[in-house]
Amino acid sequence: MKQQSKKQRQFFGVALLTILVVLSNGFINSGNGSLVKAQESGSDGTSILPIIATPTVLAIDSSNAANLYAGTINGVFKSSDSGASWRQVGLRGLYVSTLTIAPSDPNILYAGIYPTGNCNEYTNRVFKSTNGGTGWQPLGAFTYLNGCEEILAVAVAPSNPNVLYVSIYSEDVIPTLARSDDGGNNFVELSGFYFPVVAVDSYNPYTVYVGTYGYEPNYNYNGLYKSANGGFDLTNIALAGYGISALTLDPRRRGIRAPFEKSRTIYAAANIYLASSGEIFQGLFKSVSGAWFTINNGLESLIGTSNGIRSLVIDPNNPDILYVGTNGSGVFQSTDGGASWTPFNIGLPNLSISSLAITNDTSAILYAIAGDSIFKFINNRWVRLPDLIVPPPPGPIPGSSGSPKGN
Repeated sequence: MKQQSKKQRQFFGVALLTILVVLSNGFINSGNGSLVKAQESGSDGTSILPIIATPTVLAIDSSNAANLYAGTINGVFKSSDSGASWRQVGLRGLYVSTLTIAPSDPNILYAGIYPTGNCNEYTNRVFKSTNGGTGWQPLGAFTYLNGCEEILAVAVAPSNPNVLYVSIYSEDVIPTLARSDDGGNNFVELSGFYFPVVAVDSYNPYTVYVGTYGYEPNYNYNGLYKSANGGFDLTNIALAGYGISALTLDPRRRGIRAPFEKSRTIYAAANIYLASSGEIFQGLFKSVSGAWFTINNGLESLIGTSNGIRSLVIDPNNPDILYVGTNGSGVFQSTDGGASWTPFNIGLPNLSISSLAITNDTSAILYAIAGDSIFKFINNRWVRLPDLIVPPPPGPIPGSSGSPKGN
C-alpha cells in the first residue's frame, strides 16, 4: 500500500485557505502579515475571490539569484525580484510535483506533473521550457504509461542540460526510471524500481545515484544505488533495508589526490515505511571517500517519528553549512558538516517543510515551503512571501462587463 503523498495532503491545505479567504470577506494575506483586498467584485455585485495556488516545490536560477520558480498545484510561478512578487508563467491547471532547472543552462526547466481528476485524460507527464519558464512544451510521451502515473523526480545532469533522468510511479505498472540524452525528445526505460530521489554526478552525466522508497522489509531492494553507465546497471552502495527520502551530492571535489568517485561527499536521509504508520525516520547519513556514518547529533528527537527529512541543501560558499527541512519539526542547520544540528525556525508558523532552496551566490539566501506558504530567511528570521495568485482565465469574468484586465 502506497503512503498518501505530500501532494495529496496539500489539497486539504488549499481548501482550508480558500475557506479563510471567504471568512475574511475577500481579503488575502499580503505576505507581511496584513490583509489586502484581492480583487474587486463584478458589476452586478458578484464576489470574485482569488485562487491561491499552493506551492509544492522551489527552484532557483543558479546564475541570477533574483529568479525564483515555484511549482504549485496550479502551474508554475516565477519571481524576478527574490520573491517580492510572483506571476504565473505556465502549466495552468496542472499539478506540478517536481521542478528542476538545468544547472548549466538556467533557461531550461523541466516540470513533472502529478495526476489529478480523471488522470486517464493525460498523455504527457513531463514538460520543458527553454526560455526561463515563459513557454512550455510536452516531452515525448512514455509509451508504457497509461496516464495515471506520478512523476517522482526529474534530475538534470549538471554538465549536460540534455541528459535527464525521470523517476515514475504507477500503481498499475512497474515503477520506472527513464533517461533521455536529447533533452526529453526520447526516453529509454532503465529500471523497474521505485526511486523517489535521483541525483546526477556534477562531472559525468552518466553517473547517477538513486534512492528507493522505504517499503516494508519484504522489499529487499531498498537503500541507495549507483550506476556508472547511465542507469542501465545499478549497484547498492549503502543503506540496504532503508528507503531514502532525501539525497544530496556535494558538487565540489574533496581530496584532490583521490579518484573522483572515491572522494565524493553524499548525504542521505533514511526511513522505513510501515503500513500502519507511514514513513518512519531512521537517521541522516553521510559518506566521505566511500565511508558511511551517521550525523544525528541534534536530530535525535526525529528518529522513530514521522517528522523525517524531506530535503537537504548545502551552502554554496561553505560546504560545512547545511540545512535540512523536516516533515513536522521545521528546519535544522549545521555549521560543521553535519556533526551537530540546531533548530532554525525563528518566524516559522508551520514546521512542515516540503521544499528547501538556496541561492547560488555569496548571499546564500535560504527559501522554504512551510505548510502552504513560501518563506525567505532574512535578518535572522523567516519572513513569509506573498501568496501565489492565479490570474483570471481568458475571457470575461463572471458578473463583470468586458474583458479581464491584463496580468
